[in-house]
Parts: sequence; C-alpha cells; structure tokens
Amino acid sequence: MAFLSESDDIPRLLTRGTSQVFRIGFFTDGSKTTPLIPKDPLRYPSYEILDPNGVAVQTGVLQADGGVGEYATTWTVANDAMLSNPNNRYQFKAFIVTNTNEQAEITHEFDVQDIVVTASEDRSQCILSLVSRELRVQIQRTERIDIANGGTLALELILGSTSGKSVAIGPQGTSTIVTLDNGQIQEVEFGDSYLYYYTIPAGVLSTPNCAYVSLWSVRQNIAAAEETQFQLIRSVDGPILNMTVQLRQLIDKFQKQRGRVQAYEDSDLVEYLDRGLEIVNVTYPITAWQMSFIGGSQFNSFILLAAAWYGLNAQYLMEVDLAFSFSGQTVTLDYDHAPMLAEAINRFRDYLSDSVSPAKLGFIRATSSVGNFAGKPMGFRALNRFTFPMGTFSSGDIMQTLSNIGIL
Repeated sequence: MAFLSESDDIPRLLTRGTSQVFRIGFFTDGSKTTPLIPKDPLRYPSYEILDPNGVAVQTGVLQADGGVGEYATTWTVANDAMLSNPNNRYQFKAFIVTNTNEQAEITHEFDVQDIVVTASEDRSQCILSLVSRELRVQIQRTERIDIANGGTLALELILGSTSGKSVAIGPQGTSTIVTLDNGQIQEVEFGDSYLYYYTIPAGVLSTPNCAYVSLWSVRQNIAAAEETQFQLIRSVDGPILNMTVQLRQLIDKFQKQRGRVQAYEDSDLVEYLDRGLEIVNVTYPITAWQMSFIGGSQFNSFILLAAAWYGLNAQYLMEVDLAFSFSGQTVTLDYDHAPMLAEAINRFRDYLSDSVSPAKLGFIRATSSVGNFAGKPMGFRALNRFTFPMGTFSSGDIMQTLSNIGIL
C-alpha cells in the first residue's frame, strides 16, 4: 500500500507560466515509517501528469528527495496550458513496482488557472493630498518597462485649472519632468506586476483646494507606441476633510467598506462637496462664494445637503445598473434600491429648492450695505413738449431730441 508522507507537497491550484514541485512518498504502513523500495530505481517510481482530456503533458521517473521513500519532480505550466474546471481536472499519477513485486499507485487531482493580474487600479477617481505635504504617485504595469530596449517612463505635473502649465517637481524644484532612466522614478516588483512611483516633494502642492494632473508618458519598448496615463490630484485642507466626514455621516450611515463598488471613496465625497458648492452658488441670487468662506458659515448645511443630493444621484445610477429580478418555481429574488434612493433624492431637492434662495436673500440683505432701486421711465405720450409737427425742427436737432426722451 502507498501512503502520502507528511512532507508531501501536492498543489491544489497552479497558474499558467509558473513552476511547481510535486513531492510525494511511498510507504507500507499508516505510520509512514517503512518505505517502499523500488524494484528498479531507474524506472520506478514513474509518474505522469494528465490534462483534463487525459493526455499526458509530462512523464518520467521521480527523483529521490530527502529520506528514503521520498520523491519529487518539477513541472512548468505552459502559458497556453489547458484550463481546468470542477468536472475536468488535471491528474498527477505516481506508480511504483517494489523489490517484492508489489505495485502501488497514488493519484492526485489539481487545477490550472489563468495568470492572475493583481495590478488592479484604485477605485478612487482622484488622489487627495494635504496642502504642502509630500505625496507619492504611482502606476502599476503588468509588464516591466524595458529601458535597455528603448522603453521610457516620464512624469509631469500640470495645474488642472490651466491648459498646460507645468509645476516643478524635480529635486529642489530643478525640473518639471522626472524620468525612470535617470533614477528619479523608482521601480519595485509587486506580485506579478511592477510598481513605478515618485514622491512629489513637500511644498509643491501648496495651493489649498487646487486641482492638479499627474501625467505619465509610457513606452514599453522601442517597438511599442507611447501611452499616456493621468491621475487627478486634489490638495485639500482641514475644513474640507472635516466636511467629508460630515457628508459621510449623512449619506453613508451603513459605513460601507472602502473598495466596494457601493462605497464612497474620500475623493468621491470631495467631488460631491465641490458640486454642492456650485449648486448653492447658482441658486438665485447667483453668488461666487468659495469653500473657504462658506464652509464655516451658516450655509454649511446647505452645502452638505446639495453634495448629498449630487452623490445620491450617482448612487442611484449605480443601483440601476446593479438591479436584478429572478423568479423561479418557488423562489422570487429582487434587488432594487433605486426607488428608495429616488425618494430621498426628491426630498433633498425639494428642501433645497424651498430653502436656499430665501436664506441667500436674507443673508445678502443683512450683510450688504448696497441696495438696488428701479424707476419706471416716462412714457413718450407724456413728453408733450417733445411733440412737434413734422418739419418744425431742423435735422440737426434729432439726436438731441432722441437723447432727451431717453432713446439715446
């Protein structure tokens, strides 16, 4: 009889393009102390690896590994190896004929999966940075940039409010572009991908509540086309971060786990606050308030409600995408949060429509010493002294007459 040894290392899941060592042992008893001795060590124990169709992809003789009765072999999974499924799996079979002419066989099933790419992007649509603090920006690639073969990687920082004004990000503000080949951009392996990063020095992102764009120019090698990737960066101060917490308390009482599609990232909340400020500003009477002014005023709650209205609309569209309905013979399953979100959105909209404009009018009247007045212009018929028979005044008087009656 053959028993798996305690030191056996039989994989359950392999990945294309990787190598795996199979370790196995042959023993006569359950205590695994008496090994089976092969009749011909040059022929036994033999093994074969079968794909899901039963075709042998590798055969040979196991090599001694460690103590007597312990054996091992290595298999490299091809990049185009057949993928398995629960009904059709790979098999590793080992067979031995002992010196007493006994036969034993061990069979083990395992799976082969495709290459797992861990270079998933952050769900955040924008990178947040505290004002004047240093910030690490990075990109992730599944292939290494081949510098020796003409590959390039460069980073540039642009003011988001301009058409292309670059910001000095090199050491001591020496340059507006940093590159990989001069060692400024760093490279590290990260799982089955490569991470490239650069730390923007402190003091560069010095303007509060300002938008920047990090622009990456990538060429994999000399034969590849140049790619451009960009990331939005937003410098924020303490009051903005405080308002993101207040906004999350309003629309995310469930505290959804970050990284999930339904969750609110901090960058999402900052975007909602910006749009909320715009909504308050365009509500009559039109204003041009900045977040630094309005964030700490009595209009703070209106900003939060307008931001919540905007954010819930984004959440509503996502829930429309996620909604589904299933009906079976005995089971009915529905998932649709959109109607409840629509009700909340309408409540917020009605409150903002009824409250923001009167509050702004009252605030402006209370804090402004400048008023507006209007008068009704005199009708032309009342200007009798400017009514003349035709031909009683010269053509040179016409401009003065039009000016007197307010036409010019």
